[in-house]
Amino acid sequence: MKSQKEAIPKRGVILVGMGGVSEKAEIRPFLRKLFSDPSILPLPKAIRIPLAYIISTLRAPNVARHYKEIGFSPFKEISEKQATALSRATNLPVVVGMQYSKPSVEEAMDGLRRAGVEEGVVLPLYPQFSYTTTASALKMAKNAAKKRGIKLIEIEEWCTLDGFIEAWVEQIAPHMEMEPYLLFSAHSIPQRWVKKGDPYPNQVLASVRSIVKRLGHPKHTIAYQSAVGPVEWLGPSVEEALRVLKARGVPRVLVVPVSFISEHFETLYELKMVYAELAKELGFSGYQVVDALNDHPLLIEGWSALVKEAFDKDG
Repeated sequence: MKSQKEAIPKRGVILVGMGGVSEKAEIRPFLRKLFSDPSILPLPKAIRIPLAYIISTLRAPNVARHYKEIGFSPFKEISEKQATALSRATNLPVVVGMQYSKPSVEEAMDGLRRAGVEEGVVLPLYPQFSYTTTASALKMAKNAAKKRGIKLIEIEEWCTLDGFIEAWVEQIAPHMEMEPYLLFSAHSIPQRWVKKGDPYPNQVLASVRSIVKRLGHPKHTIAYQSAVGPVEWLGPSVEEALRVLKARGVPRVLVVPVSFISEHFETLYELKMVYAELAKELGFSGYQVVDALNDHPLLIEGWSALVKEAFDKDG
């Protein structure tokens, strides 16, 4: 007869995110994988794959120039720090898998298998669920786990997780003495997904409401960024929001990248460089971007509780 300890399957966690490029050679493969994903480019495979090749080839030189300005993406390094911190908090093996860069989800799942993991939790690095991001991440993890005989428990969203909200409040609070107008920025998604019932906009709103409630309901608005291609995107854009706020006489803006867990291209280049320059041109007396949460202790604490809850619910 097995002892109780032996009867409990060995557990682990996989963090899954979009990924990022750490050198020029990784840009085209990253873009090709990104646009090959049917969640991003919902076209028949026979059209999608060649089109992804064309898009990645055409966009790579311009993207490379932008990445060079920020010293490429720290996303992988930050994700590894998050995994290390979460492993310490849970006393479980934690690995990182990227959807469109290295290490891949398959490689990460191999790491769990080598660690003897039989039952795992997949935690997408997207607080707000979207079919364009979370659903794709969960599908990749599920397929990789099945191939390796690992039972996988899925966490779909954590948009109002206490640790997530509390971490943002702690990041924002020191900036509130100047009474800035809070501009919450989230990654945009195509409107076609919103029309199909994607819960993403409502979950972004839920995150923002939870944060501003704990801050005492300061003035704020929500805008979206990173729209690419000639399709209708969820808005208003950050640029549109800045122009409206300036027209209304708002002097100072504090940008909160509420959908971005780690510093990445969208925060380091778009928010801290492109839109900072626009704010200067528009004449704002103050424009600041709150740093992403990265491996903030409160976020890690929240994730730890979330993982424990997932395992407990599964029995």
